[in-house]
Amino acid sequence: MKTLLTAIVLAAVGLGVGYLIFGQVNGSYVEIGSLIREPKGVVDNVTSAALGLGKMRQSILICGAVGAVLGVLVGGSAGGGAEAVRASAGLWPGEAKETGEGDDATDGEKGGAPQEAARVGDAPGTAAV
Repeated sequence: MKTLLTAIVLAAVGLGVGYLIFGQVNGSYVEIGSLIREPKGVVDNVTSAALGLGKMRQSILICGAVGAVLGVLVGGSAGGGAEAVRASAGLWPGEAKETGEGDDATDGEKGGAPQEAARVGDAPGTAAV
């Protein structure tokens, strides 16, 4: 649902940006209604062809499609990061990681001196300060 909403929002943003970029003729913007409706009659067809409304409409729709694709990519990847980390660590909300004997942060031998835990991103063999 979040992905769909993000795709719709970014598609609308893409359409708006496309209109701002491609919707000008002689320094003024074409009415949105003339881009939406199909030309009726000979006069509208000639006017539409002269202004290049078909190409303009196509360019604006491509911008909207690019926005929708970005929305799917952004919406699909948002929130998945934390879940992927939990899944790879084998931890889910409410579950504690089971430890076996000898997994109590010692040097690997029973009764050994505890080692300080390294932080994420520390080089191997370094301990947190």
